[in-house]
Amino acid sequence: MEVHMQTSQESIARNWILEDLSQHLTTDELDEVILFARHAGYLDADAQLTDAGARYFNLMTKYRKDVETV
Repeated sequence: MEVHMQTSQESIARNWILEDLSQHLTTDELDEVILFARHAGYLDADAQLTDAGARYFNLMTKYRKDVETV
């Protein structure tokens, strides 16, 4: 159960990062967004979430929640 939960959370984080980058890069080309995320260190060569990607997701989603409550 814990492995499934971790995989699910990683999937949510990866999808959020790709959507966020897509909006900032103003492109719908998934290959371009994945390549950018890999170069930024958010995803590894297999497009799996890295520690840097997890930190980026946690930082950005926490910040957005704080902004929404202001």
